[in-house]
Amino acid sequence: MGPILDPIELPGAADHALVILAYPVWYLAPALPIASFLNSPEAHALLIGKPVITVVTARNMWVMAQQSVARKLSGLGAHLLDHIALVDPAPPLATFITTLRWVLSGKRQQQPLGLPDAGLAAAQIAQCRRFGLALVPALAADHEQRGTALLRGLEACHVDPALAWSERIGFRSFYLWSLLLRRIGPQGSSARRLGVLVYLCILIILICTLVPITLALRKLVFAVSPARARARQAALELPSGNGSERMPEFAP
Repeated sequence: MGPILDPIELPGAADHALVILAYPVWYLAPALPIASFLNSPEAHALLIGKPVITVVTARNMWVMAQQSVARKLSGLGAHLLDHIALVDPAPPLATFITTLRWVLSGKRQQQPLGLPDAGLAAAQIAQCRRFGLALVPALAADHEQRGTALLRGLEACHVDPALAWSERIGFRSFYLWSLLLRRIGPQGSSARRLGVLVYLCILIILICTLVPITLALRKLVFAVSPARARARQAALELPSGNGSERMPEFAP
């Protein structure tokens, strides 16, 4: 459910033609503040009957979080038009090191071992302007009322099927361990801290073993059944997809 939020004032919510909902991913789920917002009366008042574009930022895994948000939006009576996924472009194992260092030390740059800076690249952020350039004429023509994606062909999101598989396993692991940690002791207790430490060790082992294995399996699946693998990937990338046919028109 998430924490209880202070009351949110949304003046003129009924007049909004489009809602852009941006959120980060925490432990393969929507960040707790956005989860709380989506469960609030203010969210219902703002989102009911409205077209919505979601924007997610993550290290590399966002599919489970977005599916959760999409279900919540549907329950609120909103219409999900597009989804933009902005992820760290570095390899998964590299981002495991750089993101962890960033979180623990606050140092995003000057990563060890010659690794790239943590987070989104500056050029990657600048290129997001293409989405705004595409939305301006679409909104002027009231295309958001059609209920179809406005950002197709702009490389809005890309799903790595291997990571999506790892993500499902990790999501279930987080869920089961969260239940266990709640049972072994209250927050701040010695038992809870010991449990968190044990799970941290298990998590590091899983990341260092599971991710390489799933990456290898992905290559095998694409080799054995490329059409099925591509169809699965395309389904996870809906509604905006990862096509690039409109990039020359709107790329800054």
